[in-house]
Amino acid sequence: MRVKSLKIFVPVVVFGLLLCASSTAHADTVVITSFNFSNLQFNPATGTAVFTPTGSSARAQATNSLGQTQDITSTTFPISQSTSVVTFANSNQLTNAANQTANATASVSVGACTCSASAFTIGIFTGTLVILGGEGLCPKSRESLLDTVSTVTR
Repeated sequence: MRVKSLKIFVPVVVFGLLLCASSTAHADTVVITSFNFSNLQFNPATGTAVFTPTGSSARAQATNSLGQTQDITSTTFPISQSTSVVTFANSNQLTNAANQTANATASVSVGACTCSASAFTIGIFTGTLVILGGEGLCPKSRESLLDTVSTVTR
């Protein structure tokens, strides 16, 4: 019995020493969320649809557990763009009502700390949608919404 105990005990002790001698575990976390659309079209079952943009807005927000926060909003027409950057997080929103495109990117990269970060973007088109030659109920206005969110806690 004593021989078997040593055969098991010695490898366990060596394994434990290897674990203790190894470097500190380290992990980084990276999250990137990106979304875009273009060529926004309205196709009615009958008639013709014409969307006339009347407004656009872009909002980008980034925050972290170090107390840093940036919340940037733009309502410039026809192109709205906002960018926010803090340690570990950034976000960018571009909304173009003239050609009805939008790009949203929110990214978070946390490493070598006990911390958290988040990034958020939202883009909005507003305008009038006119349907000519349609039948039945027709909406008088239309709003398109684009948003992205990224959050990491380590």
